[in-house]
Amino acid sequence: FSLPKSERLCGKKTIDSLFEKGDKWNCYPFRIVFWVVEDESEAPFLRFLVSVSKRNFKRAVDRNKLKRRVREAYRLNKFRLLEAVSSHSSKLKNQRLILGFLYT
Repeated sequence: FSLPKSERLCGKKTIDSLFEKGDKWNCYPFRIVFWVVEDESEAPFLRFLVSVSKRNFKRAVDRNKLKRRVREAYRLNKFRLLEAVSSHSSKLKNQRLILGFLYT
């Protein structure tokens, strides 16, 4: 149950590509954006980001608390996602999954 920095999504180009090319799915109170990328590098299979809008939570303390809670829930439950994907591992060779969790 770890969450290394290499699994966190950072980099403006990758994030812009995620929102531009990724598929969106709503599951209140989140909007989930995902994108499967062909990648030959040794990067982790799964990368993600969490975003909480300033429009809904004016104080940075509240936004940061919510982001910490979402990251912790993801960290504790990511093995379920990896188990589900491992059953389709032959189809997903050399591909990476990029996820974005947006709190609406």
